[in-house]
Amino acid sequence: MHINNSLIYSILSEFRDLEQAKYSIQNIIYEMIKYKKIDDNQIEHFVHDWLGPTSSAIIISNLINKKKVRFVKKNKMKNNFRGTNIHMDKNIYIEKEQKELTNYTNNNKQIYKLLNQKENINISKSDDNIKNDKKKYNKLLFLKEKKKKKYTFFSVAFETGVIYNNKVLKFFQIKQDIFIIIWICLKLGIDSLNVSKYKKSLLSCFLLKQFQGISSGNTNTSAHYFYSANDNGLFYLDPHIKCQNAFIDFNENISSQFFMHKVKFLPWEYLNSSLSLIFVVQVSKYLPEYEYKYKYK
Repeated sequence: MHINNSLIYSILSEFRDLEQAKYSIQNIIYEMIKYKKIDDNQIEHFVHDWLGPTSSAIIISNLINKKKVRFVKKNKMKNNFRGTNIHMDKNIYIEKEQKELTNYTNNNKQIYKLLNQKENINISKSDDNIKNDKKKYNKLLFLKEKKKKKYTFFSVAFETGVIYNNKVLKFFQIKQDIFIIIWICLKLGIDSLNVSKYKKSLLSCFLLKQFQGISSGNTNTSAHYFYSANDNGLFYLDPHIKCQNAFIDFNENISSQFFMHKVKFLPWEYLNSSLSLIFVVQVSKYLPEYEYKYKYK
């Protein structure tokens, strides 16, 4: 794992154990309470519940579709060239500084300190320090021009494994380039996977460019995300550490807590029969209506 890869930090920041992190354990629990319609007097029993592949797909899908999705393209920075009004994403400047810092130093403590400032930095239209600092002002204008194109993500989960076209095609009406995450939840056996019946079909899924992997687990209680497979079994990564401290900041242990240096393997016969197949479909705003009805069926 390259410790200075800025993309890693921007993704992980959405999974911190803080309410403002979109995919935090707190927000997952809030969504689970709503999904399972759990009353306050039932909370004490709820804490022992497990989220299986189907429940997880629905809950994460709901979180993705919430309005405050970090990945959604927004006009976050507007510029009045008279120098009286600057709007920008509060993290964009510090991310630029982070990239510059990683080019000149190997001091991880400096990098972590900078990363943890992201949520506290406040660069607003009334920030005279920015407007009066010509160097910073020019950097902001440069970043605006070079800002990479972003895409909107939406998600839909089919909890019974039956795909309803109207649930997917409604997103095609959005006049914008988007990605749709599709979760197909299945039960392929009783306790473990019926290997002889389903292995060939699952293997064929990995040949599709839209296929992103399988959310499932082993025949016990462990949950895994399988990103590849062969005739003998499936490959997954499992870096989580039991009973570790809450993840609220980036620190020097980030490499061991979230990343693995060795791939793990699970034979087909030990794959849990409950699973979610995950697909990501890219939709272009230029795709004619008659074409998407057939191209993405």
